[in-house]
Amino acid sequence: MKRLILWLVLGFTLPCLVEGAPPAYYTNAIALEPYQIRGSLPGHEHHQWLEKNIKLNSGKTSYTIKNSACNDKAHPGVSYHYEGYIGMPAPSSCNWYHRGFMFIAINGKDLGSIPLTDFSVLEKSPQALCQMVWDTPEATVYVRFMQLPGDDMLRCRLHWTPKADKKVEAVQLKLVCYPSFFTNKPEHGPDRIIVTPRLTAHHRDAKGKIPLQAAEDAFVFYADTVYDVANDKGVGPCAMVFAPDQLLKGDVSLSSYAITTNLDMKPTLGQADLMFWDFNKQTNANALEQLQDSASCLRANMTALSFEATALQNFNPEFFTCELGSLIVRAKEDGIARQPKLTQSLNRLIAIKQRADAGDPLACGDFASEYDDFILDFTRLKIEALLNSPE
Repeated sequence: MKRLILWLVLGFTLPCLVEGAPPAYYTNAIALEPYQIRGSLPGHEHHQWLEKNIKLNSGKTSYTIKNSACNDKAHPGVSYHYEGYIGMPAPSSCNWYHRGFMFIAINGKDLGSIPLTDFSVLEKSPQALCQMVWDTPEATVYVRFMQLPGDDMLRCRLHWTPKADKKVEAVQLKLVCYPSFFTNKPEHGPDRIIVTPRLTAHHRDAKGKIPLQAAEDAFVFYADTVYDVANDKGVGPCAMVFAPDQLLKGDVSLSSYAITTNLDMKPTLGQADLMFWDFNKQTNANALEQLQDSASCLRANMTALSFEATALQNFNPEFFTCELGSLIVRAKEDGIARQPKLTQSLNRLIAIKQRADAGDPLACGDFASEYDDFILDFTRLKIEALLNSPE
C-alpha cells in the first residue's frame, strides 16, 4: 500500500487553483506528420517534395512554422523551394507569408539552396521551442522559434558560428508579409500601411524604400485600413520587433500586395533577435494599442533571453553524479539493477552538454531525447530508494 501511495503522490500532483489568480498558461510544441506534396517549381514537378510543420503553443496563442523543400536525388546536396523555405501557415496564411516569410543570406548567399541539417522540436514545456539548422561553407547557422507561457508573439533568434578560418562578413534578412488579406487583384482596393513610433506610411504615398531607424523604430506594424476586422474584412494585422543594437541598417518596401522588410544585421555579434506578431481576428486599433503598450519593454530584454532548452540550461553534472551514487546505495538491489543504464545515460548527457557549451546547435535536440529517458529512470530510482531505505 505504501508503494502505491508514493507512486500516486509522485505521479499525479495537481496544480493549486487560487480564486482570483491569473490564468495559468502551459506551452506545447508538436512536430506534425511530414507529408509529400506535388512540386510546383518548373523542372521539379515529379521530384520528391516534402513539407514539414511544427506547431508552437503558448497556452494563449499558437504559431506554426513550415519548411517545404525539394531534396531529390536528381540534385543531391542542393535544395529547391517554391516561394520560400521558412513559412508561417498559422495563425494566418497571409500576414507572415505561409510559403515563406523569412529569407536568410550569409555573405550574400541565401540559405534556401542548402538542405536543412535539422528541423525539430527542442522543448515542449515550460517553453515551446523549435529550430532549423544549416551547415554552410562559411558557418553553422540556426534559427530558433520560441513561445513562453502566455506569449501572444513568436520569439525568434538567428545565430551563426563561423567555420575555422572563415569569416561571416554579411548577414541579411528579408521578411515578407501580406497584411490581413491577399490583395492581388485591382478590384480589392487595398490601403497597405506601416506604422512605427515615428511614422505612418501608406503604399500609395511611398516613394521608394522607407529607411528604418534602429533606436527610434521600436516596432513595425503592418496593416491594411480597408481590410480591417473593424470593417468585417480581412484577418487582422501583423507586426515585428528587432533588437536595435544588432541592426546595421534596414528598410521597408510598401506595395498594394506584399510588404518586404530588409534587415542587415551586425555580423560580428553572431546573433539576431526578432519578435513576430500575427494579430489574428483583431482590429487594427486594438492590435496597435497592444503593441504600443508592450513593444519597448519586450525589446529591452529580448537579447538577454536564452533560447536553450530549460533542462539543458539547468543541467548540473556534479549534482546528478553525486545523487546517483547515493540513490543506488539506498535502493539496494533495485539500485544495482538500474546502475549500468543510468550511468551510461548520465555519461552521454555530460558529453552532449559539453557539445552544447562548445556551440553545437544539434546538441540541444540530442539532449532532449536522452534526458527524458534518463529522468524517468532516475525518478524510478528515487522512489525505490525511498521504499527500500525509508528514513
